[in-house]
Amino acid sequence: MAIELRSARYPAWIVWLVGVPLLLLALAAAIFFFTLFLIGFGLIAIALGLRLWWWRRKLRRQSPSTVLEGEYVVVREPRRDDGTQPDVPPTKRASSRKPL
Repeated sequence: MAIELRSARYPAWIVWLVGVPLLLLALAAAIFFFTLFLIGFGLIAIALGLRLWWWRRKLRRQSPSTVLEGEYVVVREPRRDDGTQPDVPPTKRASSRKPL
């Protein structure tokens, strides 16, 4: 049982008459949709750029100076005469602190 496949042979002028316009139409559609993609990508890039610019502008207005002003007090722990520190209550030892 052999299967025979027959291919349709069209005259060359019909291929040129139908095939070339279809190929040109497909090419025009591809260029059109690629242009739409580029325009959409460009608009998204512009929107993100404007958003980042707006955030930076807003942050600059919030903190005009980089100098922090305020008062502070230096707290020193007492030392013994031999240079060692006295016993510190367990609640204030660094090793007894709970990790964050």
